[in-house]
Amino acid sequence: PKPHHHIQLQMLQQILSSQKDDNTNPHDKVMEIVSEITNPRELITVIPLVATNTQDVTLLEQVLKQAQTLAKQDESLQSCLAYHQQLVQTFQYIHDFQVRQSDKHKLFEEEETDVRQQPKSAWAMEGLAWMATQAKVNVTTPSAPSTPSKNSELLSFSQFCQACVLHKPPSRNNSNCIIVLKDSYRTRRPILQHLFQPLLHDTFSYMTLTNVLESMGLQEQQDAILESYFTEWYLHCHHGKLSTLAKASLLQLNSNISRWCKSRVAASVDARLEKEHVGADTILLNTIYHKIHETEQLVPAFLLATTVRDAISSVCQKREVRTYGKVYNQNVLQPWEILLKQLRLLIFVQLRLDESSMLEAPLSLQNVSELNWNRLVAQDELRASANVEELVALEQQSRENHTTGGNNFWRHMQQACTISEDERAEYLVELEPTQTLIWYVPLYYKDSAILNAHRTILLFGKFQRARKRLDVLQQALAHCRALSKEYALAVRYEMWQGILRPLFQEYLFSASLEVVEADWIQTVGKAALIVLNLMEQSMNQKRKDASKMDKEQEEGEEEDTNDDDDSNNWPPLQPDRSLKLLSQKLKQVQLHGDAFDFHRILILGCMQCPSDQFQTLAQAVGTDVFSQAFQPNSLCGMLSIPITPAKSQVEAQMEFIQTAITARAQATTRVLDRVGDVLEDLETLALLWSVDIRDVRTLFVLALYELGQDELISDAILLNKTSGSLDVERLVDDGIVLICQRLTQTVLDFRSNGGKNRSVLSRLDADLVEWIRAQASERKPLDVIPPLSYTHAWLLQLLRMSTCSETKQSLHSLSVLTGIVLNEIGE
Repeated sequence: PKPHHHIQLQMLQQILSSQKDDNTNPHDKVMEIVSEITNPRELITVIPLVATNTQDVTLLEQVLKQAQTLAKQDESLQSCLAYHQQLVQTFQYIHDFQVRQSDKHKLFEEEETDVRQQPKSAWAMEGLAWMATQAKVNVTTPSAPSTPSKNSELLSFSQFCQACVLHKPPSRNNSNCIIVLKDSYRTRRPILQHLFQPLLHDTFSYMTLTNVLESMGLQEQQDAILESYFTEWYLHCHHGKLSTLAKASLLQLNSNISRWCKSRVAASVDARLEKEHVGADTILLNTIYHKIHETEQLVPAFLLATTVRDAISSVCQKREVRTYGKVYNQNVLQPWEILLKQLRLLIFVQLRLDESSMLEAPLSLQNVSELNWNRLVAQDELRASANVEELVALEQQSRENHTTGGNNFWRHMQQACTISEDERAEYLVELEPTQTLIWYVPLYYKDSAILNAHRTILLFGKFQRARKRLDVLQQALAHCRALSKEYALAVRYEMWQGILRPLFQEYLFSASLEVVEADWIQTVGKAALIVLNLMEQSMNQKRKDASKMDKEQEEGEEEDTNDDDDSNNWPPLQPDRSLKLLSQKLKQVQLHGDAFDFHRILILGCMQCPSDQFQTLAQAVGTDVFSQAFQPNSLCGMLSIPITPAKSQVEAQMEFIQTAITARAQATTRVLDRVGDVLEDLETLALLWSVDIRDVRTLFVLALYELGQDELISDAILLNKTSGSLDVERLVDDGIVLICQRLTQTVLDFRSNGGKNRSVLSRLDADLVEWIRAQASERKPLDVIPPLSYTHAWLLQLLRMSTCSETKQSLHSLSVLTGIVLNEIGE
């Protein structure tokens, strides 16, 4: 009855579990329970339970022997017995081999160390070189999860049984079951490591693998399964022993790996010859071929493809002679050699990618059409140089001088992978076109505009990840300026939306942004202004020739599809989906020119003042719209400068400008020939606020005098009246007040010295001194009083500039006074 059977199963489970915990021998107890079972259906559930939980194979053998008497009555039980008997036999082969090898401790890599071995072919030499290059670059490639298994560990019977599953029961045509491994990577791969381990040992170990595969029923008519298992073992189960596989595959002439591949090739060729010729469209060992297309393990895949290619060459050369041309060696080698060339290019890309690279799909042959090759080429170009002119020249050279160059270019490619950008710059290593990706993808160097668009995006992205790299920002701007009109507006808008806009939003409204230096915000602000100006230029140009641009784009898309007919060009040309997406995003928004000016004001404001003065900036632009600045799609909103701002807003603007002028004057340390040299951004802000530039320049000159920096103002600034760069009348009037402030404090200093300067004071006109004091009383005392000779020189300059007779009289009187004092004190 079923309840009793459940009790028996529970008792068996407990007994077998105690065996694992206590290392007890459950043989007698298990056999006692099994002997009581008389129902074949119940035995079918007991046998797998014992098999997957026991470490003792003899126990399962006794259970199977006990079940033989009931098997005659039930076909299902017969199939179960056959399956588990094959499991026992298969495991015994593996176990015996492991026991023998545990005493030798010899893998292929430890054998014949004194024998000088040469690669079997040129492809083998390249494969070994790629393996060494990968080790230098130290790139780790992703792989599916697996459980490492040390070579020294013996495979347990329960682990083996748990990983196996019945694929096909015995039939009339085949008396054996077909046993396969489960689909789980974690379960299957440790078994594959043990299964194919004989291929890494001596010639006598080869028969072990043959016996194991025959025992599993996989040796005949199961090519796809066998090739799939072998490929997975080779690509994923080496666990740091890739050099062992490489030596066994590519150096030793009669290694077990080569022998196994040759046997599979021979069987495949003979099977095809019975039906048809082996032609150019034939792909031998096509399961391995397609598995290589799927893998991301590119260097192991290259080694495996080379191993198969050499095996095919060895077998088919003999078959070509024997069949009088029915098998043509060059034809059957062609798909594998094309595969190797494609793998070479992907390895080159993989080893030159940096950590910041974002791929649309894992890097494998089957995903080639999913990758954005324009971006990959652009990224590789930037690794060589960030100079726009140099890269344009490189693309031109590739177009004019491109040649297939045979298979020797792989040495240039490997050298390029091991030389970093810093080493190239330090040792002045000349850039060879053959060391860049663009040389090997002829379909992708035809449109420099697309490549420049991607380089712009990549450089701005690099700056976003390392904001202190202002040199990268300058490189990005150079590429941004060089954008062609087809992609200019879309790319520039994306750079504004994704990188520059959020940065200023964070700077203005977030306390989380780290404190930045003045030079940093100045450089970033100028870059943002340049991008806005370039965007506006692109908008205007687009409005002028919109219809013409649409026609050119359509024709360009048609040309892209025509190039796909050339099968020699790989990877095939694909439409640039990322740039197309940017263009589509741009079509969904409507940019407003007024919003550009509004954001220019804020950027210029950020460049002029520290963060503690943002409140003044908000009042100057209007607090109601200040909070809407730098929001997503803020360039599409109706943010604008009022035509007639309120009085309080105008006052705030002038206060902001005056504060910025004072700060700029305090930061000035060199002699100036032109005021505009240091006020360019501030003058732009003044224009946007409808403030006269002459006022800004005049206030700046006055600020320098107020700070006592007379020596920084050259005569060229003051005497160039015809240029209209200064408001002369204001400069003279306000200059007189500053001079009076200086003289007032000079007189006070004389009086405080007592009798020492009494004779000087007695010679001064009392009325003039009183007038000077009255002019200075409305201002606070100056912090710095320069030498009186500076003041006297300034007076003479103002006297020459003044056009008002009354003012000239005042200046003349002041100059006479300062001259008297200078003569008396001898300064």
